[in-house]
Amino acid sequence: MLRKIGISLALVTAATAIGLYIINPSNTASNDPRARILGFATYRIPAQSMVPTLRPGDYIVAGTYAYWKSDPAVGDVITFRYPRKPDQNYVKRVVGLPGDTIRMAGTQVWRNGDLINEPYVQYLSANRARRGGQWVVPDGHYFVLGDNRDTSADSRYWGFLPRGHIIAKVNYVWLSDQDNTGPVKHGE
Repeated sequence: MLRKIGISLALVTAATAIGLYIINPSNTASNDPRARILGFATYRIPAQSMVPTLRPGDYIVAGTYAYWKSDPAVGDVITFRYPRKPDQNYVKRVVGLPGDTIRMAGTQVWRNGDLINEPYVQYLSANRARRGGQWVVPDGHYFVLGDNRDTSADSRYWGFLPRGHIIAKVNYVWLSDQDNTGPVKHGE
């Protein structure tokens, strides 16, 4: 009798996990079973585009259920499928929401005419010429930038991020060789 209950419980658990994977309740763009079933994904940061917030070699945890019933906010650090190569995942910070006007000049960024306070941003050179301009974010899209603006391939270069490409909100650095562990700071 106990064996039958154990087998039944295992079948129900497996069916539930498969159902959650197929249904994808968090509507994540990831195919990773952890992201679709358990609500998180882990990544290793390969590049410098998010320094000083995230450093090369950092291991991060990102919550895929973060945008289940809400949308990304300005200042959120997110993972997403790169629009030009959807098999690659990127991490950037949300700077513009659908309908926003983003203007950049030098080291300053304005959102809807208001200068954004960005204490997390790093510039490598004070005199480096940077890509500036003005963009109006279309419906269903976001404008994202790396925190290390001099080395980041982001919305300035490849355009707007479709909502359907967003995977998760980065919550935590759980392992780092550079003493960078702890919660990831979000916000404007």
